[in-house]
Amino acid sequence: MNIHLFGIASILVIVSSLTMGTILFLKGRRDRRSVCFGMLCVFIAIFWGFGIFMSTLTKNEQYAVFWRRIANIGVFGAPVLYYHFVYLFLGLKDRIYRIMLVFVYILGGVLLILDLFFPQETFVGGFRFVFGQFYYADWFQYRSFIYLVSHICFYWFLLPAAFLLLLTRFKSSTGIFRNQLKYFILGSMLGWLGPFLMWLIEFRVDIYPYSQFFVVMYPVIITYGIVKYHMLDIRIVITRIGIFSGVYTLLLGIPVYIGYTSQQWGISAFLLVVFAGIGPFIYRYLQRKAEDVVFRRSRQYQKILRQSSEDMLKLQDIDTLFSTLCALIYTNVSPRYVGAYFFAENKYVLKTVEPSGIFLPEELELSNPFIEKLYNYDGRLLDEELDGIAVSLSLVIGDQNNPQGLLVVGEKEDKEMYSPEDVDTFKTLLNQVSLAIENIHHVKAMIEEQREKERLKKEMEMAKQIQQSLLPQRIPEVEGMELEGVLLPAREVAGDYYDFISLGSGKVGIVVADVSGKGLDSGMVMSMTKATLLPLSREQLTPRELIVKLNEFLLQQLQQQKFIALIYGEYTAINNTFTWAGAGQEHVIVYRVAQRNVEVIKTGGIVLGMFDDIRDNIYQQSLVLDKGDRLILYTDGVTEARDSNDEMFGRSRLVETIREISPFFSAKETLSYVMDKIHKHIGDAPQFDDITIVVLRKT
Repeated sequence: MNIHLFGIASILVIVSSLTMGTILFLKGRRDRRSVCFGMLCVFIAIFWGFGIFMSTLTKNEQYAVFWRRIANIGVFGAPVLYYHFVYLFLGLKDRIYRIMLVFVYILGGVLLILDLFFPQETFVGGFRFVFGQFYYADWFQYRSFIYLVSHICFYWFLLPAAFLLLLTRFKSSTGIFRNQLKYFILGSMLGWLGPFLMWLIEFRVDIYPYSQFFVVMYPVIITYGIVKYHMLDIRIVITRIGIFSGVYTLLLGIPVYIGYTSQQWGISAFLLVVFAGIGPFIYRYLQRKAEDVVFRRSRQYQKILRQSSEDMLKLQDIDTLFSTLCALIYTNVSPRYVGAYFFAENKYVLKTVEPSGIFLPEELELSNPFIEKLYNYDGRLLDEELDGIAVSLSLVIGDQNNPQGLLVVGEKEDKEMYSPEDVDTFKTLLNQVSLAIENIHHVKAMIEEQREKERLKKEMEMAKQIQQSLLPQRIPEVEGMELEGVLLPAREVAGDYYDFISLGSGKVGIVVADVSGKGLDSGMVMSMTKATLLPLSREQLTPRELIVKLNEFLLQQLQQQKFIALIYGEYTAINNTFTWAGAGQEHVIVYRVAQRNVEVIKTGGIVLGMFDDIRDNIYQQSLVLDKGDRLILYTDGVTEARDSNDEMFGRSRLVETIREISPFFSAKETLSYVMDKIHKHIGDAPQFDDITIVVLRKT
């Protein structure tokens, strides 16, 4: 047998390319890009790798010519498939690229016919014995013009054109995709350098074809890029291939070893049949056990998310729905962050992000490159960047034709990638969120219509009296502090509520709440909340402990028919400190007079009256006020106040309004200035939601 270094390199080409192709076919068969690159690997392995190995194995020139014809299928088929992969990978849409793709496939087919069925002198060319080891093509014997031009077209024009497309996209790409391109380009350059150098031998430049080892290396480099930058989820494939190889190496190796050592090949054949029969059962058993170990944690949180998905339908408020969604994923999946956007006015608006401190873009227009790419990939993206922030998974809530929101999830803390099973689980959860959004809109519309028709003057008057009695009748006097509040109901009876509680010793409690719905029942809920909160505020509880206890009472009384978004805080004059905890309420805004700076602090938390144990979802925060500083608490009726063009007042406009306030304004003047801005924005448009604002000023 004629074994030499070139032949060994060819065997390694077969092994490395077939391994890469197998992985791609097993895991990426639904992806046209994976199928195309897998076919490229198979072409290189079977036709070039095996064909050139057999061609150089023999010392018979006619055999060498036959196997070189087989190898030429890879020589001219591989560049065609490579260009096709680049076309798919980069998502090329211009008509010229498609025409070029069709042309090279036709040209490749013509060359295949010339290679296999025409005389040797027409295309394949002559052969000579080189390096004292094997026969190799010699162009000078027949000087085939067709072969020369074909090789130049494919290797000097088509491949450089593909590389130019890759390099152009690399320059403009960012983040994960840029890193994927980096390894793909490097691996491809090495892989194609191999045949470029080997072609010199055909022109009698006798450089030993060590460059065949470059062809061996390209799958290794690209596979590294796959593992490092998640170009493909191959964890499960590697697990299955490892188990398969181990099981059948053992089961089929034992009979062969027995036959070889004892020469009892009858017994060996019998054992082969038996072991071949039981092999699949052992493989499936070990596969299940291995995957249970590998995916134990992910299957646990997948089960929790699926079980919790139906609970989303119980939520009756968009803000609550999104905050609950993010809290659920952040708690169970443990990503670095999770954010949820609501689709409104032809753009995605950030509703909530867990944990606080992660600065995602507040708004995403449909023209944003991230959104455009998301839509190109059917509303699902893995491993992308959003304004410099790595996003491991992003999914559209609803669908592209009727988007309702967007979920963006960061990398898991354990750095494991999101599997297809994870994606399916998230889709199941988001389907329920989508239904919940539709239900919220539908229920809200029905409630508004019903209340408009059934509302009675007597009931409204009664509810109005109840609400008025809930509001502070006088403002507690605390040295060094001014306090003002206002509630502007959208209807006769509001769903908002605020209160000031004198706690003695220069300490005052402040409550701002938003009860779901309006009318008499909301007034009763507010009355119940105030009656419960007052005694709790005197039990020397922290704000967080008070909210947790309040939720326990409301849960029993409301039976999940109503919920309350609330913030409770305590101002202590002795150290000028405001300490608070939130339950799904709006942000806390602080105006620092000395710096003329406005701070926006997320309250966080989860609404009251819906869930049993909320201790892990309620957070307590504190801040110190300097002289002249203002603290502003408000409900979502402020930011969602709309003008006649249906444009919301928005948190950004609220912040700018506060920044305009004179440092010499009192709390009352501050409140009056903000309310005047809101009224001017609304104009003649109807008010759809209650507006509540509380201002605390350190004097």
